[in-house]
Amino acid sequence: MKQLSALVAIGIASATNAQLINGSFEDNGAFSLQGWEWGCNEPQPVADVPTGGGQWSAWKEPGHAKGCFPAYLIQRIADVQYGIPYQLSGWVKCPQDDFQLCLGASLAFGVINNGNIVPAGFTTSNDTGWTFLTANHVFDPGIGDTAIVILSSGFIGGPMSPLPAGFDQLSLELSQGLGEQQPSAVSHYPDPVTDILHVGIAEGRILSIDLLDEAGRIALTTAGGSGTRQVPVAALPAGTYICRVFTDRGEQRFPFVKR
Repeated sequence: MKQLSALVAIGIASATNAQLINGSFEDNGAFSLQGWEWGCNEPQPVADVPTGGGQWSAWKEPGHAKGCFPAYLIQRIADVQYGIPYQLSGWVKCPQDDFQLCLGASLAFGVINNGNIVPAGFTTSNDTGWTFLTANHVFDPGIGDTAIVILSSGFIGGPMSPLPAGFDQLSLELSQGLGEQQPSAVSHYPDPVTDILHVGIAEGRILSIDLLDEAGRIALTTAGGSGTRQVPVAALPAGTYICRVFTDRGEQRFPFVKR
């Protein structure tokens, strides 16, 4: 994993009361990355926003195994409260055209541990229009030293060049708990994967899991169940796949790389 020292730092300031700095990526109508850090290329401003989103959104390219990774856009959380549920929410967009795919727009929490970024699961949307997304997490003081929020456009291992994903109107709040209608966050490891992909959800039950290839075809389907599911991927060709997880609370997707 890429060292944190390789991230470009932009005007880090302290945040209190569980508030993000510059969740709209704007300062007096001008595009701004104040408060954010990133790996790989600098996020780009695009005059494409959700309703009420001002003038600019931030677009980040996915990481690439043969180029630069992780291509995260992150912000550190000051004065984090351990054992308290946090909720990160905002608008994401994952466009595609006849020639290129978007791997997904993801929100996540994580930590910076010994200079490395360690994500704590992703909540992902592949919708081509602006979609409101939420991610929930409870920080454990034993898993790292610096709490962060993470925006990601996925990771690719092959020769294709996926499209970037857009982010806007991000906010961070202390939550009183997950509502029953909220989709349960999906976690997975390892990524990249060689033999077994482990897929789990925070609450509820997995009904079934589909793996979609780069053309959107179903490459593998496996049954669901309680707890973390083990998906055998050793027989699949190397490349990038989308994991489509059907749960009793709805559908979730995330990209992963098969080596």
